[in-house]
Amino acid sequence: MTTTVNYQDGDKISILCQENALIRGGEEIVCKNGTWQSVPRCVEKYPCSQPPHIEHGTVNVSRSSEERKGTSEPKPYAHGTKLSYICEDGFRLSEEDGITCNMGKWSSPPQCVGLPCGPPPSISNGSVPNHISSYEFGEVAEYRCFTGFEMEGPASLYLII
Repeated sequence: MTTTVNYQDGDKISILCQENALIRGGEEIVCKNGTWQSVPRCVEKYPCSQPPHIEHGTVNVSRSSEERKGTSEPKPYAHGTKLSYICEDGFRLSEEDGITCNMGKWSSPPQCVGLPCGPPPSISNGSVPNHISSYEFGEVAEYRCFTGFEMEGPASLYLII
């Protein structure tokens, strides 16, 4: 900006950037020996493209993302936008559920991790050897028939939900 004010040695002024820019450096500058010290820069706030996809999860739809619908071209997300994720049934978020757009890049997204399962269902004339009370997501329980009986169908049960 242009000003007609004359500043004296030791005077301080605060700097503000326009709405579409961020300040880099201090917000206050000092007049020292006839020159301004540590003059900051205003840099454009870069938007982010579509948020990262996570396995077994989706971005939580909010009013702001619903406003984005209606055009075939995806609109960018403004600097500072915060989005959250939700996981499919049988999964939970591994950590904080949100991401933030910072100068054109999204922060690291969380992961959806599978919930543990209880014991597998019992079957007639057979069982799961080494039966345990809780199975981690993706673990396999393998059935065995008692002596004199034959397996009908798959012997393994994949614990996915």
